Amino acid sequence: MTMLTKRAFPAGLLPLLAAIIVSGCAGAQPIRLPGSFHVADADFDGTRLRIRLPNGRVARLDVDEYVSGSVPAEAALGGLDPATARAVAEVQAIVARTYAFANRRRHAHEGFDLCATTHCQVFRPLSTWPAPIARLARDAAHATRGMVITFADRPINAVFHADCGGHTSDAGSAWRGDSPPYLRGTPDTYCVKDGAAPWRAEVSISDLRRALNRDDATNVGRRLEELEITEQDAAGRAVHVTLHGARTLAVRGERLRSVVNANLGPRTIKSTRFTVLRDGRHVLFEGRGFGHGVGLCQTGALARARAGHSPRDIIAHYYAGTAVAAWHSLPRVSASALPARTVLFTGSWTASDYPRARGPHAPHWLQE
Repeated sequence: MTMLTKRAFPAGLLPLLAAIIVSGCAGAQPIRLPGSFHVADADFDGTRLRIRLPNGRVARLDVDEYVSGSVPAEAALGGLDPATARAVAEVQAIVARTYAFANRRRHAHEGFDLCATTHCQVFRPLSTWPAPIARLARDAAHATRGMVITFADRPINAVFHADCGGHTSDAGSAWRGDSPPYLRGTPDTYCVKDGAAPWRAEVSISDLRRALNRDDATNVGRRLEELEITEQDAAGRAVHVTLHGARTLAVRGERLRSVVNANLGPRTIKSTRFTVLRDGRHVLFEGRGFGHGVGLCQTGALARARAGHSPRDIIAHYYAGTAVAAWHSLPRVSASALPARTVLFTGSWTASDYPRARGPHAPHWLQE
């Protein structure tokens, strides 16, 4: 594999190796997460982001303005008691800022940082929200100003979802490869207390076959006979599903969900925590939860806030081993100072990406 030169990084910058991946790593099992990761680089001052709005216009927004507009767009704040609403809003503000900083170059090739849709993170200007909600979101952004969730001195990819159904999943179960230490599955009894009832979706064989055939990865041909869950994770989510038809195909559960929902509606298969059964000319999906199930569960976070948990405690539960820190306190390095053939971390993670970040001050998982 291509190695970093020993003179490239002094010891004081070793934590930054967590943000670097080198090409040609034989035998690595990278995880493909949505978005991309970046070190706290010297070329970004953490004050403004370029956001493409739904009308196509690119707006250069103050970070807190962006966070304020993302909080109510991504978290339901209405109807909550003041203390709960404040805690939920502050959790979402820290998550929104972290996600934005970690993924801010996702659309760099298009001339902006992030879009304002679910592809990145939903944003709506505060002027479009009722005054009490806008005030709550603005106060949350101000109270958490500059704070991000970090692991090894860099912002994490703070993925979140609506409802885990009682247990979150490893990132590697939802997508592919090994999981970063902070995106490991964990039971969530609070989500069970406040979560939605089990869901059910009945789809005709003909409609399902047409939906599957619109994607090369799930194209079964002229006949669909059965869907078989061949692997589940600890949370009960379908990791792999075999499609039996004119062609027999093995696909990841999350890919199946994405294809079906893209063609039959976004709430058809709400999560991969499902069972599937053929009933005559129909296929019956039954499950719990809503979303990919990785990272922070918003239903569980709300229940924890209602029980009096602090924003930091809520974040610590869902992103194990992380710390909440001020963005401007993180070490920085200019992207132009990186060695040749070294690229910033762009969505793949393995323990081998930390080849020298070991020793008594390294995270415990690097010392094993």
